[in-house]
Amino acid sequence: MTQLSYSSLTTVLKHLPADKRISISKRCPTIRRFEKNVPMKIRYLHLEGAKLIADDTWFDLSLPYIYDIGPHPVSGNDTWTEPDMLTLLVYPKGESSWNETLQMGNRSRKDALEYLLLKIFGRSRNVINCKTVSIGSEICPDPDVYTPPSYPMPNLPGLLRFHTKHLILTDEVPHSDDLNRILAPTCFPLESINLRCVYLDPHFHYPIVQESKKVILSLELDSIVNLSHLTHSRIHFNRKYWKTRNIENLLVSWRENQKPIGTHFSFERPTFGGMRRLLRNIGDRFPESRVRKIGNMSRSRLPDQVLIPLNDYSEIKVFCKTTKKKLKSLHLKVQPIRRS
Repeated sequence: MTQLSYSSLTTVLKHLPADKRISISKRCPTIRRFEKNVPMKIRYLHLEGAKLIADDTWFDLSLPYIYDIGPHPVSGNDTWTEPDMLTLLVYPKGESSWNETLQMGNRSRKDALEYLLLKIFGRSRNVINCKTVSIGSEICPDPDVYTPPSYPMPNLPGLLRFHTKHLILTDEVPHSDDLNRILAPTCFPLESINLRCVYLDPHFHYPIVQESKKVILSLELDSIVNLSHLTHSRIHFNRKYWKTRNIENLLVSWRENQKPIGTHFSFERPTFGGMRRLLRNIGDRFPESRVRKIGNMSRSRLPDQVLIPLNDYSEIKVFCKTTKKKLKSLHLKVQPIRRS
């Protein structure tokens, strides 16, 4: 077998999926020597207090009994306390990337995650490009005294940082100092930020959210008292069901407040029945609206588009994006009035 040249190996490493590259470099000292100069690309990276996910490989910190419930030293109430001594077992799920199990005694979960990051990315001198970065723990809808506390952001080895334009936060929005330990300055402003936080206030008003080009909310619409209170100009609601009343009230607010051109809200997976009710109610509440017929013989169930004038130069366009048989999303968009 012919040995690959340096340039050929570099090209191969550049295009390898991150998890497979980690597995190969772990077993090959020759590759490890120059891998640090080859940029790495990761499709999906997830960091939290208990695991690291790189593409399709999970690296779990197995902690069967990490916590005890005992009295708080000040308040005396029962709370989660971390034992002084513990052993962490680090192992991958999915395609194997390690050939051994690492045992780390007397380490906190944060220290163990930092050690794992050092083992995987410690040789890299470059900013690692990630299509999507996810930070946070599993979503707990009803946190109480028996819910383990969230962990501080881990420190990356050396000057290593991740670059992404798409960020997912499954816990509360971290402070800017915490994010700066993970993300490169070139990430901001973000193309999109996906908030999967249990509580929307006050995180929605943080600069990192307001300065992002698009906000994705993975929340129940019923948990938001009034959609018009959401001040961002481009929001996508990642939710299967929604109420037409919320949409109608939002349209009324947009008309009263004269929303600027470019404001764009979208709602995932509307239903045909819900769209029929919504269009009928829009016609009743906005008699000045105009209907644009877009259905044809092959797409007879496709909902019509509705144009609601705001002023002499702008209007709200209400329309759906579809697949062949299903409604994909409902869109409310403020656009300039087209003069024929």
